[in-house]
Amino acid sequence: SCTMNGIPPKVGKNVKLITGRIEDTLDKFLEEHQNKKANFIHSDVDTYATTKFILERVKPILNNGCVIIFDQLHNHSGWRANEYKALIEVFNEKEFKFIAFDLAGYYACSAAIKFIGAKMQETIVS
Repeated sequence: SCTMNGIPPKVGKNVKLITGRIEDTLDKFLEEHQNKKANFIHSDVDTYATTKFILERVKPILNNGCVIIFDQLHNHSGWRANEYKALIEVFNEKEFKFIAFDLAGYYACSAAIKFIGAKMQETIVS
């Protein structure tokens, strides 16, 4: 939740806060912006199910070179069963590369990936 005692924080004019669960609001948001592509996404949800939900929905709108930051991708108890698991289930290893790791996190460490798109793997039959 992004509220303090029920009062949303002040944000810049270029920011629109959306109230509600991601599972209930993301599809509508994507429909309202269906001709837009993403260059940057910051995912701060920590859990497998919500991370997978987000990645499945945003994958079709990612520009090649889009950077995605995960706040707890690695280096904590159970990390392989949460954000990381969702990442490797939604993207194959040829669609992204790791570009940064935060190794100073107290509880868990952030990481950034760069989406490089699906490589053509078709065999042309003549």
